[in-house]
Amino acid sequence: MTQASFTDLGSHSVVLVHGLDGDPVETWEHITAGTKSQRRTVWPEDLLPKILPRVRVLSFGYNGDMYRSNSVAGIRGNAGALLSHLKSHRYGVDQTRPIVFVAHCLGGLIVKQASPYLHLTLPSAEV
Repeated sequence: MTQASFTDLGSHSVVLVHGLDGDPVETWEHITAGTKSQRRTVWPEDLLPKILPRVRVLSFGYNGDMYRSNSVAGIRGNAGALLSHLKSHRYGVDQTRPIVFVAHCLGGLIVKQASPYLHLTLPSAEV
């Protein structure tokens, strides 16, 4: 059995799914306070392409506000929306490109709910 290295992910799609009270961009950022200004680093946008220039990064956003939400989507509804967005964003590109999910908190439950249906929605994808 061989083990894949991190650099083998170069031709993959990385799909980010934020968690409860998260944001599709701000969840993945780090702000460093400097002496004169703050520096904002969004690792999927600023750092990942430097080490994996061919990787494709997608960030799925949903209403994860647990107190001020009037959304009725729930985990199943958001899982369906994730599958729909993946299908539309992969249209016209290499659809055999493997997918790696990076999920946080509630995002992990959404990915888990969607996972049994991935091969039906994206039949040529390796997940």
